[in-house]
Amino acid sequence: MTSLWSSLLSLATCVIWLGCQRERAAEPPATAAPPSATAATPTAPAVTRPVAAAAPDAAWPAESLFHSTTRWQTQAGDALALPALAGQPTVLAMVYTSCRASCPVMMADLKKLESALLPEERPGVRFVVVSFDAKGDTPASLRAFAKEQQVDEARWTFLHGEEAAVRELAALLDVRYVPLPQGGFDHANVITVLDGQGVIAHQQLGLNQPPEPTVARLRELGSRGPRAPAAADRPAPAPPNGDGR
Repeated sequence: MTSLWSSLLSLATCVIWLGCQRERAAEPPATAAPPSATAATPTAPAVTRPVAAAAPDAAWPAESLFHSTTRWQTQAGDALALPALAGQPTVLAMVYTSCRASCPVMMADLKKLESALLPEERPGVRFVVVSFDAKGDTPASLRAFAKEQQVDEARWTFLHGEEAAVRELAALLDVRYVPLPQGGFDHANVITVLDGQGVIAHQQLGLNQPPEPTVARLRELGSRGPRAPAAADRPAPAPPNGDGR
């Protein structure tokens, strides 16, 4: 009897042991612990993306005014941004049409520069006149002003802009101006030459200045293409001259 019980106990032990082995085989493999933050991980392969086309202003020199994308309106009512002036020298000045003191002299100085150019040189130079008066000088009033000045509007552009645009351009040109309580503006009188890439190449300060240095610079730009301005081409900013209405 004792022998029978011993045999049964041994058989039960074997059955239990085999059952445990089957359960362990059915268990899923243990999930590996995630690597620690400090563990080295394989580097993902680099993804090569096509290079986007350069923005239009990427081609301009760092000091170019053509980086500005501010919108202006011409005397014809057309939208214009400064990069539209690229490709040839531009003579640029700021006035306002109701000015009766220095602005008429400024316009005379601009026309004197134009007259000093040879007839064959004039088509290669653009003249741009920008108004300080964002509220009063509409495209219509600028169109009337252009007619009054008897200039060739194929080469002369008059620009109206919002007050923020006027402030931006005046800062870029180092032209100081202050609105006056009674109307009008106290402003500096500066004629600026931009090269074909929008870089300030020369500035003529004050009124009734001889045109020869500015004309010589225009001819140099026309014959050699744009170059960086020499230090002598950009004098210190002129203070406002006390001009009002």
